[in-house]
Amino acid sequence: AANDRIEITFDLSDDRSGEELMLKIGVTLTFNLVSR
Repeated sequence: AANDRIEITFDLSDDRSGEELMLKIGVTLTFNLVSR
């Protein structure tokens, strides 16, 4: 059970980091378009 919990927490952290990366990429792209 402990191992399952650890795996779940890692999965959640990975999803969160992925969402943050997508947001950062989206913001940078929008700023690049606006600056042009």
